[in-house]
Amino acid sequence: MTWLDQYRTSLKPISTEEPLDLFVYRPGGFIVAKLLQRTLFTPNHVTIASMLCGVAAGVLYASGKSTTTFAAGIAFWIANVLDCADGQLARLKTTSSELGKILDGIADYVTGTAVLLGMAIGYSHAFTKPWMWWGLVAAAGVSNTIQSILVDIHRNRFLALSTAGSHTLEGEYEAFSEKHGRLERLSFGRMAIGMYRGYLRFAMTITKPKPIRIGPADREQWVQKNRPVIRAWTLIGSSTRISIAVFASLFNRPDLYLLAIVGPVNLAMAVLSLVQSRIDSQGGD
Repeated sequence: MTWLDQYRTSLKPISTEEPLDLFVYRPGGFIVAKLLQRTLFTPNHVTIASMLCGVAAGVLYASGKSTTTFAAGIAFWIANVLDCADGQLARLKTTSSELGKILDGIADYVTGTAVLLGMAIGYSHAFTKPWMWWGLVAAAGVSNTIQSILVDIHRNRFLALSTAGSHTLEGEYEAFSEKHGRLERLSFGRMAIGMYRGYLRFAMTITKPKPIRIGPADREQWVQKNRPVIRAWTLIGSSTRISIAVFASLFNRPDLYLLAIVGPVNLAMAVLSLVQSRIDSQGGD
């Protein structure tokens, strides 16, 4: 098998991959995964390394200096490459697991929180009214969370419905609640699943995409109808938002990243939600 074939094997389904992942982050992640494929390093080790890079980016942003802001952007970029590499390594080693997926999600939110907190601390002194800066950071944090949830919900539902019958947050929450109850009270797995259940509960409070069940005869038509909007959802995925942060950091302008998240990306999310709602209403029960 050629490296190109192995690279394709390491990817998620192409229809739901983010364009910047395919052409920027996953090629780098694949190199990392290939270097580690025959070692004792596991995907969880790479996930932890990604999280540490993300926390380092937050610490660098907190200094508020132009040189460290540039370094923070590079650290954030590396964190996303490693975030891609952990899943690619899992697929190359055929060791994918639900616990690994949950740990990856936790690492993403730790990184995002560290970066935003670092930006808030590092640049609050540059404004005569620091509370306005903290308010912008808070708005970007809330927006970033909702954007991530919606992209994940619609991407996962598209994958499920294109091959099976239906996918709901409620069903996933019940499945993980059952697994949570079977684990030992003080185990890491129980703690991780408990955190993921909290995430699912929060996701259910802010959005409830209409459950859609389709038969085999209608599935292909449904997939074709949804493919363009799913590709549009991937354009506001995490890698796009991280890339905006990295680019803004090169010019010592983290404010541009925050304004982009609160403004244009939120606008795109609102438009896509309306389009998705209209498509869902035509999809059946």
